[in-house]
Amino acid sequence: MSAHSLDAVLSSFRIGDLQTAAFGGQRGEIGDFWTSKASMDLEDRLIWSREWIAIGYGAQLPNAGDILPFTVGHHGIHVERMPGGEIVARFNFVQHGGCRSIPLQCQTGTRTRCSYLSCGYSRDRVEGFPTSLNRADPAAHHFLGFAEVPGLPMGLRLKGDVIFVNLDAGSAVAAGEAFTPFLDGPAENLTLEPACNWKLFWLALLAEFDKVETIGATFSGRSEAGLRLRAHPPNFFVLDYDGGQMSAILQPTGTMLTLLRLARRGEADPQPALDLLERCGQRARSMTRMDERGRNDLQRAMLDWFEARLMPSLPTQAREGAKG
Repeated sequence: MSAHSLDAVLSSFRIGDLQTAAFGGQRGEIGDFWTSKASMDLEDRLIWSREWIAIGYGAQLPNAGDILPFTVGHHGIHVERMPGGEIVARFNFVQHGGCRSIPLQCQTGTRTRCSYLSCGYSRDRVEGFPTSLNRADPAAHHFLGFAEVPGLPMGLRLKGDVIFVNLDAGSAVAAGEAFTPFLDGPAENLTLEPACNWKLFWLALLAEFDKVETIGATFSGRSEAGLRLRAHPPNFFVLDYDGGQMSAILQPTGTMLTLLRLARRGEADPQPALDLLERCGQRARSMTRMDERGRNDLQRAMLDWFEARLMPSLPTQAREGAKG
């Protein structure tokens, strides 16, 4: 990203100069950078628009014509089960409404009144999320349009039953990739929405685990309580515990709101996993750069992951300020 384009991204959020507003504030703490609107827009360009993003499960699309909407960064997309059984991923058809690009007024994390079906930001849809609908539903035109014209495609991967998309249509399509399997049986869907920044939630979660080397997972760990973590940045993780399992798709719905789309499997009581997630959300609300002394190997690895994607696009002084 050029200095000129970066300046354009930041200009509407700057109060004073670049150092004291978008990337420092009076405290100069890492939380100011991670939780800024400027950072959120950079993430849209450099993470959500480039990485493989988990958006749902194949089991949510049991029938041909089933559609699952999702909001990836600031972009409205959907996936559809086709007559042949395959799943395709597309941008929503309409520019605003479906939405293809989420309007600024909807990026506040609050309930947004909208005459169209809601997205990851709006809360008007009665069924809540995660959910899906069929193209036979009259509301499907919000995503598909009225004409039988294929929408703008994007990359899609299936890892086990997890659907990953990449907004780059040139990304390779690969089905059935190896993935640590889920427990057998149907999943119970539920949601949590801690009032914290999504990146700080990751750091709070990883603080609970000691690093473990496991083939097939980007980050893996084990907690003192015996929970096992498999984390796949930027937005998917699985918690395993005796007799049960909780997978989570993580989605920012505001600079200080993070929606966890949870899928519970197994017969064991999920309360220990839910308690852990609640505790992490509460801790993340108050996290600042001063937490550095408590960082473990997994937290440092995640920070390296974020910095490798965001920091190269920042001006030198702002980069140094954000890293502390």
